[in-house]
Amino acid sequence: MEVPLIVQGVAGSEKTTIALHRIAYFIYTYEKIFDPENFMIIAPNKLFINYISEVLPELGVEDVKQTTFIDFMEELDGKKYKMVDAGEKLTALIQGEKTGDKDQLKWLKWIAAFKGSMEFKDLLDNYIRDLEELYMPEEDFTLHGHVIIAKEAIHHMLLQEFNYLPLYKRTDELKKTLRNQLKQFKEKILKETEEDYDHRIEAIRSKIDNLEERRQKTVPLMEERDIKLETIKKDAKTLVNNYIKSFPKTDLFEIYKELMTQESLLEKYGGRNLPTEGAHHLSKQTKGLLDRKRIELEDYAPLVYLKHRLFGFKEKLQVNSVVIDEAQDFNLFQFHVLKVILKTNMFTLLGDISQGIHSYRGIQDWEEVREKVFYERESNYITLVQSYRTTIEVMNLANEVIDKLTNPEIVLAKPVIRHGDKPEIREFSEKEPLLEALQEKLQKLKGNYKSIAIIGKTEKECEMIKKYLDKEKKIHVL
Repeated sequence: MEVPLIVQGVAGSEKTTIALHRIAYFIYTYEKIFDPENFMIIAPNKLFINYISEVLPELGVEDVKQTTFIDFMEELDGKKYKMVDAGEKLTALIQGEKTGDKDQLKWLKWIAAFKGSMEFKDLLDNYIRDLEELYMPEEDFTLHGHVIIAKEAIHHMLLQEFNYLPLYKRTDELKKTLRNQLKQFKEKILKETEEDYDHRIEAIRSKIDNLEERRQKTVPLMEERDIKLETIKKDAKTLVNNYIKSFPKTDLFEIYKELMTQESLLEKYGGRNLPTEGAHHLSKQTKGLLDRKRIELEDYAPLVYLKHRLFGFKEKLQVNSVVIDEAQDFNLFQFHVLKVILKTNMFTLLGDISQGIHSYRGIQDWEEVREKVFYERESNYITLVQSYRTTIEVMNLANEVIDKLTNPEIVLAKPVIRHGDKPEIREFSEKEPLLEALQEKLQKLKGNYKSIAIIGKTEKECEMIKKYLDKEKKIHVL
């Protein structure tokens, strides 16, 4: 039953509706297995969450967790980072195309794609293995020269017996073992110490007949014995905590920063998957961000993955079924991290490759998701091509644009038989005529609609349009 479902659906194919009905179906059909609290919907933004929060109760479904990827990652990490607006990078890429800065553009795209790849996950795994080795103690666990547990045995416990736990939580289990062993050995050490002194005292008594001389030699030994026994008892009380304190303590962000800002470490752990030039650009760009305590969206998955492997989470995660809408903007590593930390294979991914806003870091191929994350034999894949939202005229133009993309995975939409005005395409060589024509068009349309959206390529472009319309005062613009 725990089989992931991937839905490639064109715009207007009712993917979201399918997802919500799928949740309702599971809850009602398998009410003994699924509670609403076990479901989580990862939406692209807060507006989308507002929409589904109104729809779910109409389906009789309440208490389903609704969040964005960023909010969920911050919830798991326990920290809120200063994040570079993803729109800033998209704008930089668009402007890079215009200015012709091909090299910068190339590496911006490459870094984002690499951070979202399974090769980057392998790099982190190599790094974690070294962190495990560095975490191993260099000293035996001893009490007054008596070896209670050899360091090799402690290494085995931390690396083998307790490896089901996050690295820095393994010391909790180790502490229990140390205490149990110490409890047994302390009595043995006290007994051996007392017997050793008693033998020495008895030897003096048997050799010296003079009472005063015997007393002068035995009394200091008896006092030394008593002090030694008390010292052993006292030191035993703090021995475990003092030994555990010798383990290195560190911070998640600093661990990530140490790796990502050092070119030599990236090369070391990236191996063949990370070319030297790639390591150089990756460390340079990341250092500029992390030094200012800023991260990109692509940093959330690796940060949470490191937390999962090294620190663990404060609360047990109860989610066992995940629905992700607009999944084409996710990357392989994000899917993998969600799968690993939630310990579930029950995913419903809905998206459209042709609608990838952040295609430079998103997925290009659903088959890659099936092969590298969910495994093809254990996942279902369906395609929805019927679009119920858009007129034939609009859809035909959209298909003309989509058809120019080189990705063979993209499927063109089939609109329902509903006609409307044919989209108008006009070219302008200067800004002023374009803005005048836009204002004229809006004046003609405003009586027919409650609201009209003006879409620009960048925020700066939208601000320029608004400034013009506000100045002309013929159209009210929000």
